Amino acid sequence: MSSRSASATESRTNVLSSISTRTTPVSAPWPQIPTGTFPSCESSTESSPPDFSLYWGAPKPVLQGNVYRSRIIGHYLQRSGLPVVTNIRWGDEGTFDFCFLGVARHSMVAISTVGCISSRKEKTVFALGLEAMMSELEPARVIVNGPMPAEVFGRYWDAAEFHTYTSWTRRMKERSHGNR
Repeated sequence: MSSRSASATESRTNVLSSISTRTTPVSAPWPQIPTGTFPSCESSTESSPPDFSLYWGAPKPVLQGNVYRSRIIGHYLQRSGLPVVTNIRWGDEGTFDFCFLGVARHSMVAISTVGCISSRKEKTVFALGLEAMMSELEPARVIVNGPMPAEVFGRYWDAAEFHTYTSWTRRMKERSHGNR
């Protein structure tokens, strides 16, 4: 099966370690930045910085700050010796002018559909952001955390190599309720 298909299987040899973070529009003071190595990430082939939310309707400086925080933490991880896959997050169309900044064209990027494609409106906004990302960055490979519905991703399967991974929340649901 081609890795470009929406039903791509999970690769057990190329694990993406992602630090998932929930944020609120008002951020707490910055914690101390750790020093040294990241022993829990040593076996991973890639790491991804936190996925700070870009809430619809949040003030633009908050949204820009969340993109900045993700990029600066990715930079820190990279300087610490970890290979980093940039995590791309967008909100509505008002975020497209800054949410792709600092990302190399034709690189590998990570995105998540978790919580972003539940309703028709969310799918529409997500599809607009995906179109903007594909046009702006022309990524060679896209790592997708969560489902990849054909109605959103289908037109891009030949434009980049897509790999989908079952989200942590889905794995935990299947684990506690059985694989239904």
